[in-house]
Amino acid sequence: MLALSIWPAADAFLHPAIAGAWLPGKGETLVIAQMSFSDADQAYNGGSERADTYPFDKKELQLYVEHGASQEVTLIGKTAWRKETVESPVGTFTDSGLRFAEGGARMTLGMIRETRVTLEFLTAIHLEGDRGETAVSDSGDADFEAALFLGQSGSFWGIDFFTDQRMGYRLRPTGRRANEINAIFTTGLKPDDEWMVLLQSSNYIADGQNSAEAYKGHVSVVKRLNDILSVELGGFATYAGRNTVKETGVKLGFWYRF
Repeated sequence: MLALSIWPAADAFLHPAIAGAWLPGKGETLVIAQMSFSDADQAYNGGSERADTYPFDKKELQLYVEHGASQEVTLIGKTAWRKETVESPVGTFTDSGLRFAEGGARMTLGMIRETRVTLEFLTAIHLEGDRGETAVSDSGDADFEAALFLGQSGSFWGIDFFTDQRMGYRLRPTGRRANEINAIFTTGLKPDDEWMVLLQSSNYIADGQNSAEAYKGHVSVVKRLNDILSVELGGFATYAGRNTVKETGVKLGFWYRF
């Protein structure tokens, strides 16, 4: 049995599957409240091989907010409450609490040919011990991230679609935590005005004293109920990695636009 630690690395935040390259209009706000439930009984070791590990489950409530400060700038906020349970030979361990507060902004740089280009800058403060995809953070630790979005949209066989590529670099100033490169690719398919299918691949790589990798796939369906409220139902799974758990889960989200 592989024991990465009593507390294995797990997803710090499920990035909302939105078209980040496109900004909301001035004064417009999007709020996504999302619940997720996941578990794992296997992990990827240092050689990226699967091995049994202590049974692990996680319940998480996530909140994401973005607000159009102007046509060119959007303000962003994120936080998450999480409860994690690990069963080990010496007992069952449970940890819960508000994990981090993250804020920042996205700004559009305009169009290059058929591609929309946007920059994002984030600062995260960890409020309690937080086990992310590629690092374990203590209360008071700060992360700084810069990301580039590239977005394209169009129509194929009468189905509207968008593709969104986010490439980011997360700086963790304390030397005990490795910095991270991440890439998140999202595709949205809209057969009509009420339904949307979202496909996402999220990838995290950290090299350093405590190196790790995690690669996840996400699928969800979003149903538009009215001009304000949409509901999202989906699932996700870790399909490859190194020094991380092989996590599988489901998520339920509520999207509010006003």
